[in-house]
Amino acid sequence: MPGGVTTDVKTYSMLINGEFVASKSAKTFPVYDPSTEEVIAQVPNANADDVNRAVAAAKAAFDEGPWASTTAQERGTRSLPARRQSAPEPAHAR
Repeated sequence: MPGGVTTDVKTYSMLINGEFVASKSAKTFPVYDPSTEEVIAQVPNANADDVNRAVAAAKAAFDEGPWASTTAQERGTRSLPARRQSAPEPAHAR
């Protein structure tokens, strides 16, 4: 980064079945700010096992939980706190 300024790079998790979890491989990969080419985050390098876990959890939530009868607006309201916790901060906000 120019001028010797450094930023903390946060490592994010995946939200599966209501829990923040690492990928099964525990590997991550960098996310770059395209305007500066600076690494702004590390995110899980999900594999097929992770996708299968997420799909199974989503299916169970829909088939056995309240999601089937929940409106899109209610779903958004319930998931917003998790999205805020897991989403990288945009570069322009720093």
